[in-house]
Amino acid sequence: MIYTLEYDYHNGMYETDWLDTLKRTGLEYKTLVNEMLTGEGAISNKRYLESNIDYLQNILTEDDYLLMDSAYINENIDAHSMSLSDAYKLIKEKLKYKKIIIFHPDNGEPLIGDDVHFINPQYNIDWDSDKCQSHYNIYINNTGKNKNRWLNMLISQRFSNMLRYKHFQFTNGVFKEHRTLLYGYLKKDGYLDKCFSSYVAYNIGNKIPTYDEHFESLKPNRLTNDDYNELVKDLPLILDCEWSGNVDQDSTVIPYSSNSYFHLVGCTNFNGYMGERFNDTYTSEKIFKPYLSWQIPIFFGEAGLYKTLDKLGFDTFSDTFDLSFDNEPNDLKRFELQYENVLKIAKLSRTEVHSMYRDRFERIENNFKQLERLSDGYVDSFKKMLV
Repeated sequence: MIYTLEYDYHNGMYETDWLDTLKRTGLEYKTLVNEMLTGEGAISNKRYLESNIDYLQNILTEDDYLLMDSAYINENIDAHSMSLSDAYKLIKEKLKYKKIIIFHPDNGEPLIGDDVHFINPQYNIDWDSDKCQSHYNIYINNTGKNKNRWLNMLISQRFSNMLRYKHFQFTNGVFKEHRTLLYGYLKKDGYLDKCFSSYVAYNIGNKIPTYDEHFESLKPNRLTNDDYNELVKDLPLILDCEWSGNVDQDSTVIPYSSNSYFHLVGCTNFNGYMGERFNDTYTSEKIFKPYLSWQIPIFFGEAGLYKTLDKLGFDTFSDTFDLSFDNEPNDLKRFELQYENVLKIAKLSRTEVHSMYRDRFERIENNFKQLERLSDGYVDSFKKMLV
């Protein structure tokens, strides 16, 4: 039997999650808890494991699987919930030798033993294409089964000959040094007028970090302290409405994505390649939104990201960009090399960019379709894992 501890991500964050894939397998399973977030029947998922570990130990046999969302073990600021380390200790002691699979939408893999399978949207750089494509990724699943897919496709195909208004879409939430650097370079070079731009920086509150505090690992060559102080006066830079508190994967910002050609992506992670990241590449929702939106992405992320995307079956447009920077472990140098690709596009006229986009339209469409192909493939991956 397959048992599940579920967490509802449909409250403005994700349209689909691992449970949707499990349902598509047709395998029989039994829900132990579904955390619905609100209402009188809501259960504190952070306390469930602590309160019910003996029950889980009694009902699970060595032939059963327990699938749980990482929300049941994540550390919570609530002092009344278990610490992360205590949750892991409890699992290892009480549920030893059980078949446990934990789905985690963020990065970082806890060291909790071979008896627990921990699945998150990270890819080891040594994995081959088959391994990468069969590895479940909540963000690929979410974009591959997005309910607005038809609208992105309809607009992109119906108005494919329309001259779009901007070269780039460049939308950002969290205040991070590589995003600030990219915004600063575009501002300094006079190319912000070619972008639909936002930089909400909702994480800094009322205290803006100083130049040295913000650029902890990236030391800008061209962006001075005065440039930075002038730049932060633009923040928060908002396109439509202020951040509402949810990641909101469903919102693909269609009015902007359908009216721009390239998507400048300041990835969730940028530094730490072959060091703290243990040769793993993390892929957040930001990686796959351009494919859903029929845009050509330009990623500012970890070294090796483009190799991972190649293995996942996406066209990275190596004939359009110089992708040699993807091998560069030095973060600032990698940033500077990728920015040269941005300049190459920024210096073109709208008609030239439009022609470049139209010439690659079938490949852009294939990237869109690859999202669903990968999502469909997760059904077989789950069956092989659970049968």
